[in-house]
Amino acid sequence: MKQAAIRWLVYAAAILLPASCTTPRPDPAAAAGLETRLQALSGFEYGGDRAPAEALTAYVSGLESDRERGMLEPRLAAFAEDETATRAARRHVIETLGRVGTAQSAPVLIRLLGDPDLGDDASMALQRMADPRAAARVRAALPSTVGMARERAIHILGVYGDRKAVAALARDARSDDARLAAAAVTALGRIAGPEAAAALIDLLPDAEGEVRLAIWPALLACRHAAVREGADDTALAVAAALESASAPAHVLAASRAMTLESAPPSAAADGAAKLLASDDPNDRAAGAEVARRRLDDARLLSVCSSLPDLPVPSQVALLGILEDRGLRDAAPIIAERISSADETVRHAAIRALARAGSEASVIPLARAAAAESGDLQRAARQSLRRISGPGVDEALLELARQGEPALRLECLSAIGDRGQSDAVPIVIAAAGDPDSTVRRAAIRQLGSLAGQADWPRMLKLVQTPPYAEDRSAWIAAAGEAGMRIPGSGASAAAALAGADDDLEGRVSLLALAGRLGDDNLIPELSRAAADAQNEDVRNAALRALGNWSSEAALPALLEAASQTDESSRRLAARGAIQLVRRADPMGDDQRIEYYRGIASHLEHPDDRRLLLAAVADVNHPEAFALAAEFLDDGEVRAEAEVALQRIAAGIQSPDESMRAVLQRIAAESGTSPDPATDTPPAP
Repeated sequence: MKQAAIRWLVYAAAILLPASCTTPRPDPAAAAGLETRLQALSGFEYGGDRAPAEALTAYVSGLESDRERGMLEPRLAAFAEDETATRAARRHVIETLGRVGTAQSAPVLIRLLGDPDLGDDASMALQRMADPRAAARVRAALPSTVGMARERAIHILGVYGDRKAVAALARDARSDDARLAAAAVTALGRIAGPEAAAALIDLLPDAEGEVRLAIWPALLACRHAAVREGADDTALAVAAALESASAPAHVLAASRAMTLESAPPSAAADGAAKLLASDDPNDRAAGAEVARRRLDDARLLSVCSSLPDLPVPSQVALLGILEDRGLRDAAPIIAERISSADETVRHAAIRALARAGSEASVIPLARAAAAESGDLQRAARQSLRRISGPGVDEALLELARQGEPALRLECLSAIGDRGQSDAVPIVIAAAGDPDSTVRRAAIRQLGSLAGQADWPRMLKLVQTPPYAEDRSAWIAAAGEAGMRIPGSGASAAAALAGADDDLEGRVSLLALAGRLGDDNLIPELSRAAADAQNEDVRNAALRALGNWSSEAALPALLEAASQTDESSRRLAARGAIQLVRRADPMGDDQRIEYYRGIASHLEHPDDRRLLLAAVADVNHPEAFALAAEFLDDGEVRAEAEVALQRIAAGIQSPDESMRAVLQRIAAESGTSPDPATDTPPAP
């Protein structure tokens, strides 16, 4: 490192002294601080401690001015060439020069361009400098560079857009080294001035292979720059060269589109229309791009007036542009394409109406939703949900009120999905329609639309639906609505209390109560579960209580499990088992205590199997003991064995009494226990 410091002093003197004998010298303290950090960095390796690299970055970034950094730059440049430092350390310093360096570091970085390890880093640093003086030094060094260093230098000149390098790059573009020539062509395209365009046009007749492939984007870049800068002669010359050289179709299409970029609006519209009508897919793509970028709404509508006569890809492209702009003035044109014979056009038109549609678009979208299938039907339904604008909500409501049943069906579904709460009266009216499909669709939507003001009417419709066959649909819809309506449980309990004389209505309200799961309903459900006169009422209440998620329903279920007729006892017992199984929070001791109490009421083997399946979920010695009591029950012995094995596996360390039970199972089944757990293999 001492030798590196000496080289720095020599290097700094060589750079600074010729410029001026009064050039300020580096501040000794700043130079010492830099030297300390470079010495710490010199052994830096990837994957090691990053502190030295971060310390250097912080130190250089913290210098007060560019002038101060410039005085220390020669030392950084010298370090970049110091072969005693690690590659990782040198790369970090080169990257630092790219951020804070100036043209005075360019000679070092140019010398490193040919380095197989550091050449790319040096190239990136020179590119980041964006210093015209650095470009001049790279240009001056170009004749003396070879191989990869020359390629990198050419690339740097292209990045700088150095028009003074055009002559040198034009010579390299004719090199026998195809890779070097292609790099020069690409750089000329980046420079993209009139001189670069002329050099590329001159080269075009002789370009082959890799160079010919590179020349097309380079010429397009020159043409684009000429159009942007208003250099009409250059733009026309490039266009003519491309046409005469029979450039690839996509290149010609891009060139023609560029012509329209600077054309007057009316000429751009005419040109876009011609390109869109072309049989060449590249021309059509170019026409669509011009239409998207250059045409105002009025001229776009003019081009779209001939939509049916255009090739399918052009129709799809224009419909996509109309959709992106949300151009409602185009809604009639778009809607007309929903009847296209081509499925892709129909799909594009349906999608476009979601954003560009108007009040009049509701009917064609509803027809498409009713008539199409698969992806097209899904797209039409989605557009019905998303379409907006003046009069759209009213058009949906009107079509839902009267029209063909299939269209009413689609509009009712869309109204529910859109959350149009003001539509509830119309939806309720449709829920009494003679057409069953319309009725069911309307009832379903009430589940998502009905609010607190509608809840009393919903309760009455649950009790007395216009059509008896819709009773379950009304219960489901009211259950969905009630889950989000405050106080729904209390009002449903009041309705139940007053429904003793209405058997069917009471049963329906009990089913609704099971969906609501509100503890305010427990007293009425308990009363109904104890109804000794009517089995339908009793069983409806027990089914509702069995759907509960809190322990509040257990007393009524356990009471019914011990006192009612067989069918009701079974409903109560099974409901209690399921409630205990899913109740959360509930401790294992309490859960087993409930299971043990229920077990004494289980007369049917299926009910005992359900209990054993629930007990098997509890990894507790008392659960094991309860399951063991069923080993002598021939009807459920197999299930008891499975439950015991599962519980034992969950406990992992069975006690002596549990091992004895497991040994018994093994002996009686003729199998050997698992030596790891003393548990018999599963049957």
